Formats: sequence, structure tokens, C-alpha cells
Amino acid sequence: MEGQGLMLTLFLFSVLEVDVKVADNNAKHHTDLMSTTQLIMRRGQSFSIHLKFKEPFNPGVHNLVFTATLDDSVYMENEEKIQEYVLNERGVIFKGSGNYISPMFWDYGQFEDDMVEIALTLLYVSPEHLTNPMKDEAARYNPIYVSRIISRMINSDEDRGVLKGQWEGPYIGGMSPTHWSGSYPILKRWYNIGCHPVKFGQCWVFAGVMCSVMRALGIPCRVITNYESAHDCDKNLTIDVYHADWGVKEIPSPDSIWTFHVWCEGWMKRPDLSPEFDGWQVLDPTPQELSGGVHRCGPAPVKAILNGNTDLDYDVPFVFAEVNADCNDYLVWIMCKTISTDSRRVGQNISTKSVGSNKRWDITSHYKHTEGQAHRIKYVSSPVVSAAVSMYWIFYTVLQVLGEAFVYRPVFVEMTFENPVSETLRDCTITLSGSELTKEEEEEIRFRVTVSFYPRKAGKKTLMADFDCSVFKNIKKSIPITVQKYNLF
Repeated sequence: MEGQGLMLTLFLFSVLEVDVKVADNNAKHHTDLMSTTQLIMRRGQSFSIHLKFKEPFNPGVHNLVFTATLDDSVYMENEEKIQEYVLNERGVIFKGSGNYISPMFWDYGQFEDDMVEIALTLLYVSPEHLTNPMKDEAARYNPIYVSRIISRMINSDEDRGVLKGQWEGPYIGGMSPTHWSGSYPILKRWYNIGCHPVKFGQCWVFAGVMCSVMRALGIPCRVITNYESAHDCDKNLTIDVYHADWGVKEIPSPDSIWTFHVWCEGWMKRPDLSPEFDGWQVLDPTPQELSGGVHRCGPAPVKAILNGNTDLDYDVPFVFAEVNADCNDYLVWIMCKTISTDSRRVGQNISTKSVGSNKRWDITSHYKHTEGQAHRIKYVSSPVVSAAVSMYWIFYTVLQVLGEAFVYRPVFVEMTFENPVSETLRDCTITLSGSELTKEEEEEIRFRVTVSFYPRKAGKKTLMADFDCSVFKNIKKSIPITVQKYNLF
């Protein structure tokens, strides 16, 4: 893995066999869920190997030198944070609006079958690797470099990236972005169809998939939601609106403010900058503006955004504007005159999942100084708010597990839906998904009271159900499930 090197030097005698103790080391390094046949080690932890020599080892005669360099640029000392930001397969992504924040459960699935192979394939099909394989592989020790590759490869604008973005329907030839509840079905589909883009994604889908790949590679990562998020196209750190005359509709501008926008943060040291900028870095795979000639963003130090260090790499000015741009209205008549300036609208309720719980953690103060925040203007986007309220009001589903759950034994789940409208529901489907619970997304072509699936691994899991019909779309429900090991005796 990145940031770690080791060397074994043997003098005067031969080694017949090397046992890297896959089972023991993978269990110790929390990678046994990824593979039981391949050695996968995380940085900053001890490991053991077994050497079988051709002749007895004599310390007075033979010389054995073992050197390990553990200069780990992504290691977190806090075990609780490691559990959350590297090992946790279940997460929450926040959507909605600043006045109506709605949580959405997301299944990262970084320990699913083939996830290590999928993550490495994503690196191998990148333009950087195809252009210069040796240079690319030599740079993979550096999480700054790796995270920029991943940010580029999650979107498919220029290359063989994972997801095709589309911001309004109809979503012909693919799934609506609201269909997805986890990363693994997307990444597995991309892998199975020869690394061609999966359709379709929007910001929260891009961010969720990137978080899964980062965690699969051992880089701590979390998903962030920014409400009233500015998109500054002309790089002047402001959102500018121009009016031809008083009361006249504004002149179209490339700048915009999104009700919410979702990106990732990756944890890493920044040896290219001063130590004060180590820690969380913004990484955004949603294709917005070009960075180094392609659609990617980051890593931009959160501390640099907080302090306004917009002269630093990578893409700090763009992210600074997303959370801190002033909104200016101008009257264009004979000469340009400022009508109004709003310095509080952009960047509200910046949110992420709390460590160890599903509660929302407001981290706005990590991005912005708090002066005057109590007096902010609350911006309401009516269409989005009403849609979100309606969806949760009609959600009458009850989802429960019937009996105990065991590995490789059928688990039956009962789902009850009370139709709140007089119209007959047609074309009803239920899609079940969950890391290490279902092999693929399992879709029932008609509504059934009871469905079953076969869990593949023991432990605490999350089952997600997505209900679609002719009237309601993408009604989601999730429940925790504890899967037990099945003993024949």
C-alpha cells in the first residue's frame, strides 16, 4: 500500500520457502473481508512472515537484515476514526435543502468481492497509466497523486471513467441517479462491461463511489454535503448576476448556486505544503471545472479553505468559492452599478456523518469562520423542498426480518406497503441491495409480501430496499441485520 516500503536482505544462505501468512496478517490488518488468498496489508501495523531455509540458521555465521519503512502519509492514530473512515461499509449521505436536510443511507461495500481488483483496475485504465505505466506505478506511493487519479476516473467525461453524469431526465439507457443506494452495484457493473461508463450519476453518487474506492485502497475518506453551494465558473470568487434594468429578468450567467452539492474528503499529509495543511482534503469527482486539463478537483486542504489560502494547489479557489463566495447583483445600464451584495447565502449547514453514529455532524466551522453566521439569510428552494417532503410523507413501508439471519442460509424479509392514494399502483418493483447480503442488486418484477436472500458473510450489515411503481419513484428504506455464522454441528 502507499507510503510503506520494506526490504529483506539475506546473506550466505538460501531461502526455500516464504509463507506470508495471509490468513493471520489479513485478519490483523482488517483486510480478511477483502481476501483470504491475497496478502493485503494496511500501513502502520505489524505483520509476520515465515521463512524456511535450506540449512539451519546460525546467528553467528549468517546475516539476516530486515528493514521496514513506515512513513505513512494517510495513517490516522485514532482507532475509532479508522473504524469509521476506512472500515465502515455503511454510511449516510445528506441531501435535501438547508431548511429540510434529509439523510440517505449509502452502502460503500469496500469489502465486497472483487473490490480490490476493481479499485486497481480503475488505476490501470487511467490515461496516466496508459500513457506512461512505469511513471504511474512509481507515483502510486503518493496519496495526493492517487486521489487525483480517482477523482478523474469516477466521472467518464474524457476517458473510461465509472459514471456518466446527467442532471435531468429522461434517463434513457440507464438508471436515474436516485435509483442507486450503494457503490458496489455501480463499480461491479462498470467492471463487468469492460470499464465503460454506468448511467447515470449526480453529485452524491459520484462522491459515494469515490469514497468506496478510497476506503478500499486504505485511504481514510468521508462524504460531505454543502448547502447553497456556489459554482464559480469565471474564477473571481463571486457569484455575479447582471440586470439590464430595474425589475428586468437577469442576464444569463454561467455562475450558479446549487441547493446542495456533495463531495469527499480524504485524510492525508501534504508534504508539498507546510504541515499546517495536513489532514482532511477536499476531493470532488463530479465533473464541474477543469483541473490540470481534465474534470477533477482536489486534494484541496480544508484548513486552506478556512483561512483563505487560495494560492495553494489543488483547486483551493474553486472550493473556497463553493462555501464562501459573495453573491453580487449588478445593474448594467450605461455603466455597471452594484445593486446588492449578499455575503452570507453561500455555504450553509456543511454536513457529514458522525463518527460511530448516523447523526448529522455540522462541520461548517471547519470551512468558514463563524463571525456573523447566526444572522445568515436562509434560502429556500421550493421545488426541491416540496418534493422531499412529499416523498417522506407517503413512505408507509414496513420492512422487517423474519427470524434470525445466518451465512449462506435463506433470510426472509417481509415488506408491507399501504397505498396512500386512490389510484391503482402498476409496474411495481422492489430492489434489494446490501454489502455481503445480496450478490447483485436483486429486483422483483412484481410486488411480493415476502422475499429472500442469502447472506455471504457474518457481521453487522444493512439491507436497503428501493420501491418503484407507476406513481411513486425511489422510495427507500433500510434496516440493520446481524448475520450469524452457521454451524452444522
